[in-house]
Amino acid sequence: MRLKYDPILVPRMCLNRYYVAEGVKIFSNDTWKQVHGDMGKQVVCKYAKEVCAFYIKQSQADNHAVREAACHCISELCTKVAQEVDKEPFKPYVADMLSALLDCFKDQSWPVRDCACIACGHFVSTFPEECKEVFPELSELWFAHLSDNIQSVREHSSQSLIDVLKNAEMYKEQLKHQIEDYVSANLMKAKDQHADSHKFSGLENETIFGVAKPAHNEAEHTDNTMFSCGSLAPKLKRGGGCMDHGFSRHKE
Repeated sequence: MRLKYDPILVPRMCLNRYYVAEGVKIFSNDTWKQVHGDMGKQVVCKYAKEVCAFYIKQSQADNHAVREAACHCISELCTKVAQEVDKEPFKPYVADMLSALLDCFKDQSWPVRDCACIACGHFVSTFPEECKEVFPELSELWFAHLSDNIQSVREHSSQSLIDVLKNAEMYKEQLKHQIEDYVSANLMKAKDQHADSHKFSGLENETIFGVAKPAHNEAEHTDNTMFSCGSLAPKLKRGGGCMDHGFSRHKE
């Protein structure tokens, strides 16, 4: 009976482990362990086609929290499954997953960009040869996000550059030169930054840190239909093509 439903259930069980509501996340992780025991990584390899297709589809969801979860899952697929168990089942889907991550790297929601940023680093470290065509665009995005308004995005951009530098030999010399050039051009600009700079200055979204602003009119939200966590979040725009919502604001 399990064999009939696992191709449908396994990808969804994986994604739910990164659901935005903590209770659902914990329940989903416990369920995964109860059902698959210590064979979870092998199960993901077995259903690589279905898992990859589902992750890609969810990375294009209207809800930014779902896109964020999809990026977490693709990152985990690289670090916990492909690197530790077997890369081969995932190679036919590398190009499509990388394309999905690139779109998420240009998302309007900073948590999505943040997850995509670190996931891309893991992806290049795991599949360096397959990432050759898009590496120039990826490196450009990483360096651009070193000046993002959000601290964790800056941190994860630098961490991704370090990960690729350490783990992808074919890009090592190129990245070393790019990092040296970037540091030489930008490090001393700190002297020119005003002492009264404001944290998160220039943020203009109608959201706070990627989620909806708190409601102030209690009457409007009393005795109405209840929704799941995240369903009332704003529809922050997905990235894609030349569209980049990530770092159009003034940088310091």
